[in-house]
Amino acid sequence: DVTGNGPVNIKVHKATQFLDEGDSVISRYPMRSKPRGLVLLITLINYVSNQKVRRAAELDHRNLQELFEQMGFEVIARWDLSAD
Repeated sequence: DVTGNGPVNIKVHKATQFLDEGDSVISRYPMRSKPRGLVLLITLINYVSNQKVRRAAELDHRNLQELFEQMGFEVIARWDLSAD
């Protein structure tokens, strides 16, 4: 369901070959380490200056966290951060 009413069914398929080697003109992020990297996922649901609560952000957060974890990244999740 991509309407925002439910979780997205995410299934990442593992690569059978890597294209991160060679003398390519375009540099690529290496994807062979475990974890593959870190993802800082910041989700804002409650704004200090706004009375509206972003309930759909919780679902977006879960979907993004699932995607990055399936891709082999370590996810660091933070909620409602402020400048303080």
